[in-house]
Amino acid sequence: MANKKLILASILLMAALVSGVAIDAPQATPAYSSWGFSVDMPSGASATVSIGGDKVVEVYSSGAVVYGAFSPFISDAFIFNGTLYVYHFGLKEGTYTISVDSSDGTDSSEIKAFKAVDESFKDQIIADVDSKVNERMSKFDEYDKKFDSQDVDNKEFWRRINENTDNIGLFTGTVDSLKGDVSSLSGKLDSASLTLSGEIDSIDSRVAGLEGVQAEEEAARLAAEEEAKKSPIAGMVDAVGGVAGGLVLPLGVLVVLIIVVGAVLVFKDRLPKLESIYAGQEKDEYNLPVSREDEAIAEEVLSGGKWAYPDKE
Repeated sequence: MANKKLILASILLMAALVSGVAIDAPQATPAYSSWGFSVDMPSGASATVSIGGDKVVEVYSSGAVVYGAFSPFISDAFIFNGTLYVYHFGLKEGTYTISVDSSDGTDSSEIKAFKAVDESFKDQIIADVDSKVNERMSKFDEYDKKFDSQDVDNKEFWRRINENTDNIGLFTGTVDSLKGDVSSLSGKLDSASLTLSGEIDSIDSRVAGLEGVQAEEEAARLAAEEEAKKSPIAGMVDAVGGVAGGLVLPLGVLVVLIIVVGAVLVFKDRLPKLESIYAGQEKDEYNLPVSREDEAIAEEVLSGGKWAYPDKE
């Protein structure tokens, strides 16, 4: 008999270990009074908690806990150190089953809500519960409005994103068009560069031809000078020219003087003889001509006539 009990206890223990979840809840609670229970859960497990067949809490593998969206009678629910804690505003009179269906197993427990107060307080308690429920529901409505507003903002955001995307598409088309224009301009520049290069080559060839002609002329001139230097007559002319170059001015003057003197000597007898204007006139002891008028004036000066000098006082 003892062996059977030991085997049964082992089976129950193993079942508990296999299930992985365990509910810790009171067997009874006063009706319409706040109460709570806990559920031991492995880390990373997901679970659904129900009371009386109605889902009240949802636990996700990330550790998130959702309760307000399922039941307005749950005042709070959270996980702490691997344990889920759930708090309820209060149950009506009756017997309820608490059940947990998780990814690591299932568990259930019964709780009885019994009459704990006089009927005269029942309406007041229900009114308080309804007030709290309505307050929480109003908060849910507020959250819904915020979510709706956020949804509108998101739509406007994506609308602007799409609008900007269209603008970016237009900008990209403009850029592509500019790229085409630049490519066309580059082709024209390349063609103009080739044409200019050809013209420059033609000019270079002409300049080279002119330089060749000039070089030929310079070579011919130098050859002529060399040939002239080799001629004896040219050498003599150059020698005379070199000597005469330094004496050209003095020799020129000398030649002119020689010509003038020779002309005087040759033609002096043929030149007409000019008689002096003083020919036949009397001369003084110095062989200078003497004028009668001058003598008369001198006598007048000496005699005191009209040509006499005035007396000085």
